[in-house]
Amino acid sequence: MTFKELQLSQKPETKAMSNYILARKEQIKIYLTLHSYSQMWLVPWGFKNEKPKDYYEMYILAEKGVEALEAVRGTDYLLGTAAELLYASSGASDDWAKGVAGIKYSYTIELPDTGSHGFVLPASEIEPVGQETWAGVKAITRHFTDARIP
Repeated sequence: MTFKELQLSQKPETKAMSNYILARKEQIKIYLTLHSYSQMWLVPWGFKNEKPKDYYEMYILAEKGVEALEAVRGTDYLLGTAAELLYASSGASDDWAKGVAGIKYSYTIELPDTGSHGFVLPASEIEPVGQETWAGVKAITRHFTDARIP
């Protein structure tokens, strides 16, 4: 299926978001998608068992995010590709953002937990998870504001 055929088959919401991102891809420095659950910071590629050429740079930045996230309350996160930490699968938006839109730093953050509660995180965990996730997001965005990278 070509990219054009794929676009034509998209749901209206997906098409609107992909058009929005593609129209601004030169300005977008980081693409993040949040998912649950597994406590992982995933780096492309997820659809195949190989890594992008700039994987190491992506990994180093993600590592800053994971360190900041873990510092909040000690939640352990794994870091790597979806293919190596989970299994190879297609359709992940971080792979699309990197491969199609060309956004270098594209990640999926798999939020807590690791299976005790699965997709139904207790209400008491929502705020702490938000706080630690926000710490990780702030840490990686500082890469661009502190270093003044274009």
